[in-house]
Amino acid sequence: VFNISYFNIVAGTLDVEVKPMATVNGVKAYHFEVTGKSNSFFNRIYAVDDKAVTYLSYDDLVPLSLQISLKESGQLAETRTFFDWKTKRASYWQKRITKEKGERSNKIEWDLLPYSQNVISAPYYLRVFKLEPGKNLAFRVADEGKNIVFTGEVLRREKLKTEIGELDTVVV
Repeated sequence: VFNISYFNIVAGTLDVEVKPMATVNGVKAYHFEVTGKSNSFFNRIYAVDDKAVTYLSYDDLVPLSLQISLKESGQLAETRTFFDWKTKRASYWQKRITKEKGERSNKIEWDLLPYSQNVISAPYYLRVFKLEPGKNLAFRVADEGKNIVFTGEVLRREKLKTEIGELDTVVV
């Protein structure tokens, strides 16, 4: 659980969770969930109650699906992305309701590049790399009809002082 701060005031939390293994269309899969919620004080300014769920193939370390639900003061939205690794195609669907633009939906299909991740599986996938200072990283992320290459560099190791104690970290 991470605190989300705005001007040094805790506005809410981000809960990142590894759930029990699952089976998706006959494929053994990791199950990850990320939930973001604003606290009661910040709900008066801008309420957030968002959730993302993704499944990642245990054997191939590629995403199988991604579902995002947004419930915020300014919008409601649902998105679904399905990754078909047999055909190397992804499909994305979105429905969004805002006060300004009303209801709209969108569908996109596109070709997947090998071993592409999604925006939720990417941080977990990053953990398969040996994170040594000076090392350059690159991997693909497929999101909303786009194939993006994430690049980064491992800068250094660093100790962080937190509410739960001192943590050994890696700065990427």
